[in-house]
Amino acid sequence: MTQTVLLLPGDGIGPEVIEQAQRVAMAVAPDLNFETALVGGAASDAEGEPLSVDTMVKAKRCSELGLGEKSFGFETSRYTAGEIRRVARVAFDIARGRRGEVASTEKSNVMESGLFWREIVSELHEAEGEGVALRHVLADACALDLVRERIQFDVILAGNLLKWSII
Repeated sequence: MTQTVLLLPGDGIGPEVIEQAQRVAMAVAPDLNFETALVGGAASDAEGEPLSVDTMVKAKRCSELGLGEKSFGFETSRYTAGEIRRVARVAFDIARGRRGEVASTEKSNVMESGLFWREIVSELHEAEGEGVALRHVLADACALDLVRERIQFDVILAGNLLKWSII
């Protein structure tokens, strides 16, 4: 399934940042599709409002957002505790057959669903994680660490990567 990223360059340095982010994304994931919409002052000037209904419709339709302006945001990730426990159990089981380490990644620094993910994974680990070392890693830091020193990871449990992922 092809992923679509909605780019929202915003104002100030946002357009330049988004342009470079798109170049990097195209290099590492050439199968991504990109759409662009206006937001912030650029949208106010062109459309009369900082966030149009059309932009919101596009955002809800896309897989990911690239926001060049940090003046506002909204979250579209939804998890249930049962979904999180199910995938975390699989990660713990896989880790027991490997080095016994799970790195749970999420965006608890910017997303409520990330806080929820971290809480549920931690509770499950306490109850059922015997023999598995769990560490929490912010998703952006995990991506950087994968490039710099991927050998440090045994099993990655990712809550914000294509819905749920175990790598």
